[in-house]
Amino acid sequence: MLLGIVVQGEITPGRISQLLQDRILNLKDSKGNLVYHRMKQTVGKAGPHTLIIFRVDHVYCDLYSLIGLFRVLFQTPLSMPIPSQKSRISSWRKWKSILTLPSELSKMLTGNKYGVAFSHVIVSTANGTIARALRNSGLEPPANLDADYVLPMPNHPGGFNAHMTQVKLEIPCNVKCAEERLHRTQDIFKSLEGSFLPLTNYHCFNILTLTPLPILKPILDGIYKSGHRYLLSNMSTSLTKEYADGLEMVDVFAIVSFSREIGLYVANWGLNNKLRFNFIIDKSVFGDEASAIKFASYFEEELKNL
Repeated sequence: MLLGIVVQGEITPGRISQLLQDRILNLKDSKGNLVYHRMKQTVGKAGPHTLIIFRVDHVYCDLYSLIGLFRVLFQTPLSMPIPSQKSRISSWRKWKSILTLPSELSKMLTGNKYGVAFSHVIVSTANGTIARALRNSGLEPPANLDADYVLPMPNHPGGFNAHMTQVKLEIPCNVKCAEERLHRTQDIFKSLEGSFLPLTNYHCFNILTLTPLPILKPILDGIYKSGHRYLLSNMSTSLTKEYADGLEMVDVFAIVSFSREIGLYVANWGLNNKLRFNFIIDKSVFGDEASAIKFASYFEEELKNL
């Protein structure tokens, strides 16, 4: 997993190393254990901006963990909606809070004219973009597409933790209009609100992390070969301007690399109420390289249509 931050101005590699040493590398929890570990950092200069890249194996942590690290490292709030429910709340209500988060962003994106949540808009837009790319390549889109959707767990413990799960969703793709796709997507998400599947998957993933590699590898190979067409990770944006060592953060990006074949990965995160969408895509996934190259512009147009 790789996360990059672009700041207005210059931060030297020496300064980043100093901040890491002073604020991160020796930080311990109440039990005396290191909070952050196994990190690599790179700093690159590009004109008036500095690009700061953090890279870590996804098995050790999720994106929320890295965001928490940035809060400590750069002493900036990175305020954003995050799932947080007390333990007395029932499981289905916890999942409902995640699947509908954040409603504020949905209102900004759609004016709330459809009465849907942010996650519904993004997933529906992704499938609409795939349908458009297939049609432009002379192919008929399928009625539905299987997508693996990444979900954060409630009450993130902080530090380096993979406190997340994912579910396979069969999302409508080939429909008469974008509004129909959006509302059918909303219905699918609502059906998950009473499901224990996300929680079950979370515990299964935890068990798998304890499995010896010779046994784990064929299990993961079977999971990947069984099905999903693409993977989508949907994060909210921070609500205010953010700063790194006094310099304004002007852009961010999140990327995950894969050891197995996957045709398309969509991820988003953002700063100051602006989202950055990233697409990792096989240029031949639609059979026509031109459609893959135009995928980002198609996505933007589909989003604007809603």
